[in-house]
Amino acid sequence: MLTEIPDPACGKSSSPFSSLIHNARTGIDARFTATTCFKTANIAVCLSGVGFFDYRRGQTGVAPNAIELHPVLDVDFNPPAGSSSAGQ
Repeated sequence: MLTEIPDPACGKSSSPFSSLIHNARTGIDARFTATTCFKTANIAVCLSGVGFFDYRRGQTGVAPNAIELHPVLDVDFNPPAGSSSAGQ
C-alpha cells in the first residue's frame, strides 16, 4: 500500500489535521532519510490516515484497488504482533 505524508509546511495551519500530519512526518523523518528512489525498510508499522483512491500507474507497492493513505495521520513503529488500532 502506498502512503504519503506531506511536508507540514505545505498545509494550512488551520487544518484540523495539521498537528497529526506534523507528528507523523516528524516520526518518519527521525528514523529515515527521504530520497527520490524506492527503498525497502524492514520494520513493522501501524499507520492511520485518510483513505484515498488513486489511479494505478505502475507504482511500486500499489494496492490492487489503488487505495492509499493520504495523508498519514499517525505512525506506530514496531507495534505488537497482531495488534490493530482499527476503530480507534
